[in-house]
Amino acid sequence: MTINLNDYREMTTQEFIEEVENQDSWDDTDAEVYEEALEEYGLDYSDYDDPERMWNDFLKAVKESK
Repeated sequence: MTINLNDYREMTTQEFIEEVENQDSWDDTDAEVYEEALEEYGLDYSDYDDPERMWNDFLKAVKESK
């Protein structure tokens, strides 16, 4: 399943994390979704060229927000 903005906006953060982690490729989620998700946690998608680093920073930000 490709995650688009409409899908993302109907998911909890935990559901989003699970969906992304079950995908075969980073490209299975639209870039706009990553942009919005990161922005919600004070991160800027354009600061990243490595998807692994982006995702790890996102997960850290989510954990720290709890």
